[in-house]
Parts: sequence; C-alpha cells; structure tokens
Amino acid sequence: MFYAPWCPHCIKLIPTWEIQAQQRNTAAVNCEQHSRLCSRFKIKGFPSLIYIPPQSKFGYKFFGNRTNDEFDLFIKEGWQKETILKIEILQEFTIIDQVIEYLKDPMFIGVILVMLFFIFMIFCMNRLDLEKEQMQKNKEQNAQKKLD
Repeated sequence: MFYAPWCPHCIKLIPTWEIQAQQRNTAAVNCEQHSRLCSRFKIKGFPSLIYIPPQSKFGYKFFGNRTNDEFDLFIKEGWQKETILKIEILQEFTIIDQVIEYLKDPMFIGVILVMLFFIFMIFCMNRLDLEKEQMQKNKEQNAQKKLD
C-alpha cells in the first residue's frame, strides 16, 4: 500500500490492511517520507494498492472494493486479467526525478540561495569598483580640462 498520512481513504484502509499483513507479506509505504520509491511505482493518488508477484518486474494495480475478500481474489487470480493495469517498476531514477527530489530538499534550496546571494554581492562589489574608477577618471579629466 502506498499512502499519505493525511489521506482519509488511507486512514480508513488501515484496519483492513493490518489483517492482510497478518495473512501475507505486505508493505505500507509513506509517500511523503519515501517519495523516490513512490516515483519508481508511478504513484499518483492515495491509497495505491499494487500487487507484485515474486520475481516480477511488474506490479498490478488493484482497483476493486477495499475488503479482505476482494484483496484475496485479486492476489489469487485477479491480477492476471488483461484489464488490470500493469505497471513496470522503474529500476533507475531519471535525471528529472533526481532534480525534483533535490528541489524538495530545504538544505539544497538554502545552499542555492546562499550561492546566489554571494554571486549577487560579487556583482555589486565589481559594479561599485567600476563606478569608482569611472568617477576617478572623470575627476582627472575635469582637472585636466581646468588646467588647459
């Protein structure tokens, strides 16, 4: 089960999912804490229930009623139907996924902001130096004109 802790449907499913956990090998993944894993499974909504047969590179999305009997039927044979959504489990993250993950990290954002601030300060200091040099040249030219 892929879930979000704030999702009311996920909260409602917890007792049923606990019964499933006693009967078979199951997992519950908090997508707020494990967003990379949820990206690998292309999770778009909550709760998302995906059955992964042993040694398979694919997961099969469950869309039935969220009851223990429906789960049991799906795991026994329902996942093999042609109408079931088959999800390829991505082994590697794309560059875009990695960039998005970095952008979610507050520390990364802080480092970028500090770097941008320093670049801005260097630009301002160089600009001031150029303006001082220009003012000095103007003073020298004005002094030279007065002497002539």
